[in-house]
Amino acid sequence: MDGSASYNDPEVQKAMGLWKDLVDKGYFVANANADDWTDAGDKVARGDAAMTLMGTWITGYWNGIDLKPETDYNFFEFPQITEGLPNAVVGPVDGFVISANAANPEGAEKFLNFVVSDTGIQTKWASSRGALSANVGIDPSIYTPVMQKAAKAVADADAFVFNYDLSTPPPVAEVGLSMFSRFMDDPSKVDAILDQTAEDTKKAFTE
Repeated sequence: MDGSASYNDPEVQKAMGLWKDLVDKGYFVANANADDWTDAGDKVARGDAAMTLMGTWITGYWNGIDLKPETDYNFFEFPQITEGLPNAVVGPVDGFVISANAANPEGAEKFLNFVVSDTGIQTKWASSRGALSANVGIDPSIYTPVMQKAAKAVADADAFVFNYDLSTPPPVAEVGLSMFSRFMDDPSKVDAILDQTAEDTKKAFTE
């Protein structure tokens, strides 16, 4: 993420080899790059797909189309691949920001402090979005059984890390995301794709 390792290093090649093995075995839908997150969610909802790797907010979408937690959908943690490595949870954090040109920055800061600290507001926020609240003071019973499992996974994890595109500079993230998209289109070219990505990201880190 910081440029100290290359995208064609052995560790990356091993990780992409694991992905390639899954694709080669037919574990992904055909033409996966054509689907956005709602397409993936709908395929799971209809039973056309068994699972999707998605943020917890997908539960808000499914609840909104009348799917029932634990009956129509559920949650499990990503399986451990390498024994002994720390268990990390991955995700972004939704947030509010104050404009640099705000007419009343002091009032805005007080409002944001209130929105984040008030457990009633945070309960409504989490319930409507289907996401976990950053405020750990809210009553966990407000979560659905599926979200309670997700909350426990976060609480038990050794580390929290941001999504790929939030963990590396934007120009590098564009190259990396394009790399994975090209890989899904033709996994047989993984070695050439990683070599090209290594060159492109090296340039991107200097921009």
